[in-house]
Amino acid sequence: MNKIELDADGFLFLANGRLNMERELSLAAEFYIPEELSSAMSSSVQELTYLLDANGRIFIPLQSYTGDIKDFVIYPDVEYLTKQIIGNKGKDELKKALFKALDIETTSNTENTQDGQNNQIEENDNSPEKVLIEDVLDAIF
Repeated sequence: MNKIELDADGFLFLANGRLNMERELSLAAEFYIPEELSSAMSSSVQELTYLLDANGRIFIPLQSYTGDIKDFVIYPDVEYLTKQIIGNKGKDELKKALFKALDIETTSNTENTQDGQNNQIEENDNSPEKVLIEDVLDAIF
């Protein structure tokens, strides 16, 4: 497989592929959107945050292709994108539901609610309840 790397204005296209003499192409590729644009896009559409890589770029894998080069068309890997967005969104919603059912609130401060009976956990707190719930959800998703 030969590597191809195209970079234009921060957009990055990476591919590994092979083309033989019979014009048969085998290609695996991925696409990255620049960090600044990814940040703007994900602030507008919250679900896009689930596609961010470690560098803050939106990562879009492309479907692998094997076949005649004349029939070659690039499509995003919809299965991967669906799993990332729906899986992570579902995990977040399930976590909220579990915290609500267990009367645990995630807040950025340490104030108690009016009745003073809710268990509150700060966002950065690693309480046993929060760790247990997150570990179970990580195992599921």
